[in-house]
Amino acid sequence: MEDVINFLKILKDKVSEIKIGTHIIFGFLGEKETDFLENINLINTIPFDFLIVFEYSDNPLADSSKLIEKINGPIKKRMYNQILNRFYNNEVL
Repeated sequence: MEDVINFLKILKDKVSEIKIGTHIIFGFLGEKETDFLENINLINTIPFDFLIVFEYSDNPLADSSKLIEKINGPIKKRMYNQILNRFYNNEVL
């Protein structure tokens, strides 16, 4: 992972017009706070120009929808706000 991060930073420095973005899906079944913080750390580390952020939601046809280890709405809302606050307060605005 460190190689990818370093490459993206070098690429961004050398090619000023390049835009780097990613999709982040959060709130997976069984996602731990440490898993979530890894996403936050990536946002802190990689010079993203844009993020597309999605909250995990069940598909009633998927077997995973029957699992009980769900993350509740208020926690997902906090996670969403934390991701966007970290992104916009770093260097994008």
